[in-house]
Amino acid sequence: MLKSRYLGRTIAMAFGILVLGAFGVAAQAARVSIASSTCPLTPGKVYRTPAVTTVYFITAECQKRPIFNPAVYFSYYADWNPVNIVTQSKINAIPDHPLHFMPWGPRRVFQNGSLIKTTDIPYVYLIEDGKAYPFGSEEAFKLYGYTFDQVEDVSLDSLSKFQKQSQPLTDLETVPVSVVFKYSDSPTVYVVVSEAGTLKKKKIASMDALKQINRADRIAVFPRTKAFSDSDATVTATPAPIGSVDVTVTIDPTKTKPISPYIYGINFNKDVKDAPEGTTFDRFGGNRWTAYNWENNASNAGSDWQYSSDNYLGGGDTPAEAVRSAIADDESRNQASLITLQLQGYVSADEKGSVDANGGDLSTRFKKVVDKKGSAFTADPSTTDANVYMDEFAWALDQKLPGIFSAQATHPTFVSLDNEPELWNSTHSEIQTKTAVTSDDYVAKTISLTKALKDQFPDMTIFGPVHYGFLGMYNWQGETAFTGSNWFVDKYLKAMKAASESYGKRLLDVYDFHWYSEAQSSDGSRVTGLNGSDLTADQVQAIVQSPRSLWDPTFTEKSWISQWMTNGPIAILKTLQSKIDADWPGTKIAITEYENGGDNHIAGTIAEADDLGIFGSQGVYAASWWPPGGTYPYTVGAFRAYRGFDGANANFGDTSVQAVSSDVADVSAYASTDSKQAGRSVFVAINRSTSAKTVALNGLPLSGTAAIYRITAGSAKTQIGEKKPVAPALVGQMAVSGSSMTISLPALSVTTIEVK
Repeated sequence: MLKSRYLGRTIAMAFGILVLGAFGVAAQAARVSIASSTCPLTPGKVYRTPAVTTVYFITAECQKRPIFNPAVYFSYYADWNPVNIVTQSKINAIPDHPLHFMPWGPRRVFQNGSLIKTTDIPYVYLIEDGKAYPFGSEEAFKLYGYTFDQVEDVSLDSLSKFQKQSQPLTDLETVPVSVVFKYSDSPTVYVVVSEAGTLKKKKIASMDALKQINRADRIAVFPRTKAFSDSDATVTATPAPIGSVDVTVTIDPTKTKPISPYIYGINFNKDVKDAPEGTTFDRFGGNRWTAYNWENNASNAGSDWQYSSDNYLGGGDTPAEAVRSAIADDESRNQASLITLQLQGYVSADEKGSVDANGGDLSTRFKKVVDKKGSAFTADPSTTDANVYMDEFAWALDQKLPGIFSAQATHPTFVSLDNEPELWNSTHSEIQTKTAVTSDDYVAKTISLTKALKDQFPDMTIFGPVHYGFLGMYNWQGETAFTGSNWFVDKYLKAMKAASESYGKRLLDVYDFHWYSEAQSSDGSRVTGLNGSDLTADQVQAIVQSPRSLWDPTFTEKSWISQWMTNGPIAILKTLQSKIDADWPGTKIAITEYENGGDNHIAGTIAEADDLGIFGSQGVYAASWWPPGGTYPYTVGAFRAYRGFDGANANFGDTSVQAVSSDVADVSAYASTDSKQAGRSVFVAINRSTSAKTVALNGLPLSGTAAIYRITAGSAKTQIGEKKPVAPALVGQMAVSGSSMTISLPALSVTTIEVK
């Protein structure tokens, strides 16, 4: 019978246990007896340490198996009482079980259509009407159109609840009654029924109808050669009783706004592992670019790395090549670019290594930045003079890549005014010294450089001030002139508006800031530091709720910002927009670095998916996620909920439609339409609660077929185990009509629904 390769686990190891001969069984029993008598902990019991929430089950062989997921734990136990608290040293003294996980236990309910296997008997079973049908071979399994990522590991006790069938499934001649299937060339779904001893196919009218017949979302895919007679009946859904919907999302088709194509960005995304192909925006920014010298491609790392001046950014000896090559690569991948122009005042003169961190080498190891050259430009400037010119830098790039700064460019290049200026005295003290740049000086620098750039390229889109975070926006990192509702934002917008009116053209186009969430869990952990695979329920909720501080006026995160600065909700995008509306209407908003944590947990997928939905619904112009150190498969996977969610070219729509959740703490949803395809709608629905939610999407006219794609903790873990990128999987289709659709969202999941 079929040996499953599910999750790439070592099935041969389990199979080896199964087929031990008489001597092997006796020897194993002896080892178990010895292990049990000398085991530091009691076999058959569960343990954890005071500081770590992972629970370990101790096997009869005195090996530990971790239980990471509370849902798996509760498939064995009714409450937490059986868990014993011990020291970490006692846990460490127990060797790991070879399979490193616990399967689902006997309390787990498996619906008809479930595909299961045990870790001890390496065969896959199809569950139908209390019976477990074994597959006789991998070919038979594939003949049914199932995939290995649909198989769930269970304990032997779980399997024993079903009546195991002795006759294996080897072909399509004896398909079990109640199997749900579709044909490979049609979206229509059927259930196999027996009528007067004849197998027939009964049409299932909708996903709701499928749920009501107690079905798992496992749909076999048969070739047309497998024919059934048609049943006269159709499976239809019984109308849901009042109160059966957990959350209602009200969609108002009269309230729409365009979604900027530039919100799906990742910083230097070419180098990001498993970066989705559908990213639209690439930023070349960060501390490395503040002292970049376009004439020789030298740069200085500042406090990031020993204040080293070197050739880290590449480009060789060709002027501006580190930037030109990056833009050209972005264009080849259909992305817009955001490049950094130097505003602080000095750039690296050489690539000779570390410099004085206190500014002692300013006159010998650096060159002065001049905004406007005032004489003829050259794409091959002298590297022996004292100055580096910014307008010449932009001109040289346009010579190499004509039209990149034009508003009509297919994949435009935008310009960022340096990086996190309120921190220059700490990140780049080698050129700024320990004295911070004042807000007055910074505004003056901004006006000077933007004028020089707009003189050459009137259509250039310029981003600034590129704050590091909240305090930069609020009081320019501690200037006392800013208090209460009077923020640096107000001063900057008013000053740039006045300068623009004097100049005769808008000098700054996009207000840019960075947002590394300061939200904390109840144990004081900042969410951006919670990047392991083992998180407490409270830590998970801190992560998945944190994006609400971007917009939600009813949500107060636990952080120093909400406690000391805003005295309640932050709603930073709404706050910033209100200041723009008052001080300089028409200014766009960008968040060119952001992070919410959870990068190795489904919490990271949920938070990032929420961020992307928020950016579209709130009208953000551009956004680019900053990849942290280490691994981040769950976070990058969230981009695929919006870009290429079908594994190809299906994307979220380009027009946002207002969607209001009746319980945003548990469920958020984002709705879109497609200006290029009439009748097409795409939703992203997020369940951040730990229980399944039935959600009604009401208000947007729908007609056609809804294809449902989903990321869950289980599906993501499977993909990672198979060394695949985290991505939505197609879990079903249903016919839709009218202006309401009801869908069930699993706990901690992201669901994309395409209607067309």
